[in-house]
Amino acid sequence: LMQFMDKSRVYAVDRKLIQRTAEWLIADIDSSGGWQGKGSNYYAKTLQRDAYILWAMSEAGYGAELQKERDRQYDLFVKNKDPYLIALLCNSLMLAGDSRGLELIEMLIGLQKSNGGWAGAERSVSYSKGKNLVIESTALALLALTKSEKKYPLVAESALNFLLKSRNQY
Repeated sequence: LMQFMDKSRVYAVDRKLIQRTAEWLIADIDSSGGWQGKGSNYYAKTLQRDAYILWAMSEAGYGAELQKERDRQYDLFVKNKDPYLIALLCNSLMLAGDSRGLELIEMLIGLQKSNGGWAGAERSVSYSKGKNLVIESTALALLALTKSEKKYPLVAESALNFLLKSRNQY
């Protein structure tokens, strides 16, 4: 879904394809406010996967329909304090106009490391770990910062500098 949305910004993508994909994901929501993953090959049920799906659905304009999922993730992630998960959810909340997104921005700022990055606790949805997880977490946190009405130039500059220093031949 995220790929279709990104592609639609630069190339014609049939809106019905996006709608069918979103409807398929909505039909896969379980009673706990996550996604079942039944009948598919997408990743095993994880918090990372559910947070990424919620963000993709929010980017596609379906965030308003997913209040239960946002509430579930908010309750879990505020306790968990994993910057990767918080950044994913923060992006979803900001897109939905949910004021808790601003709370998570403040939480993220408090979790930023002195090098400018955010270290995810476990792994990403694509199973990144170590330095790659820090890079993904930092990029997602920076993206969330850009969605905020309140600007944090020193935080953003520090994160950008971290990302620039993290570049390599790959």
